[in-house]
Amino acid sequence: VIDQTLLLLIPRRTSAGMSVMRRPSGATKRPAAAGGEKDEDGEGEAPKKKPAAANNIKDILEKWVPRGRVVTFEELSFLRGGLGGMGSVSISKLLNEVTDDEVPWWRVVRAGALTGPVNEFLQQRRPDMQAERLMAEGVNLDQPLKAREEVRRYSDVRSDVPFHPLSHLVQTQVLHPIGPHKRTLIWLHGRDSTALRCRLMSPWKEQCIMGTKILLPNSPLQREVDKVRFCWFRSEDPDIGEVEDVARGIMDLIRVEGSGIGPQNVCVGGYSQGAMLAIHLAVTLGTKNMCGAIALNGWKLPCTSASTASTAKQPKLMTFNGDADAVVDPIRARASFAGLKVVHICHPTKGVEHAIKPNVEKKVIDQAMAELCPNA
Repeated sequence: VIDQTLLLLIPRRTSAGMSVMRRPSGATKRPAAAGGEKDEDGEGEAPKKKPAAANNIKDILEKWVPRGRVVTFEELSFLRGGLGGMGSVSISKLLNEVTDDEVPWWRVVRAGALTGPVNEFLQQRRPDMQAERLMAEGVNLDQPLKAREEVRRYSDVRSDVPFHPLSHLVQTQVLHPIGPHKRTLIWLHGRDSTALRCRLMSPWKEQCIMGTKILLPNSPLQREVDKVRFCWFRSEDPDIGEVEDVARGIMDLIRVEGSGIGPQNVCVGGYSQGAMLAIHLAVTLGTKNMCGAIALNGWKLPCTSASTASTAKQPKLMTFNGDADAVVDPIRARASFAGLKVVHICHPTKGVEHAIKPNVEKKVIDQAMAELCPNA
């Protein structure tokens, strides 16, 4: 498990405590308004604060793209926890506005550089300056970028289609407990989300304060017809080979955590596709490896067989399905739980859609964790 801490968004500050950006070469100073603030040189307006997004990009480039390496706009979008496509367009616009040399904007090029010479796919606004800086860092502009590592899985080997080449960039996120480590929750995000996004959007702080270690694995990037997306599997009814292949890495996390803190203090949970995978893991591994599972707006996959663990060995399954869910039919979901040790989380389901609001998600997760690990 790669213990990756969240990138901190810390702006650069002057001695006066203000975030600053360097003035681009050749730019003129604007006169100060009457009675207005002056800049550090005593003239003009005080410099504007650097956008938080620029700080975020600076941190990510410094961590993932060191001197001598180059990525595309789409890759940088994925590294920020977003998606490609329009996300890469936003990255391009943002980098065009960066004038601070502390943000290594020149290490980002257009996607064509993956297959064509880098010098043909430089940023359009300042290609000469970018070429000069990349050559100074030892980048060969006459060659394409090195091919990204390809990860192949069961379903792709069968159809001879490789996984998306960016899949090796995906990392497991870890939120450490504040104080003694009492229990571990392995949480699986839904389709089209990422571990980074889940870490930022979900309310984990109080769980960490209560001694819970949060592990957030990231699904692989897979191709669905003409679209590349983050997902655990590529259809509503995947075969057992595809599910078990993607579940294998999560099983390793569960066993490692159980060996350290005891399986009675380890649980797995998820939302949507992540919930379906969590149910499969609970049924497959049983109480020997975990104390239970949490499933929000998910159902048991048809390929998940309850025969792999007897009723006595099955862990407790805490479920929640919103009545207004138009993606996962709540009636079908509840029917799929037949034969499992299900406990429905006691929270109003009326009007709850597939996209669960953060305050509702927090309440149901807290309630489920209190039920599964009461002594932790």
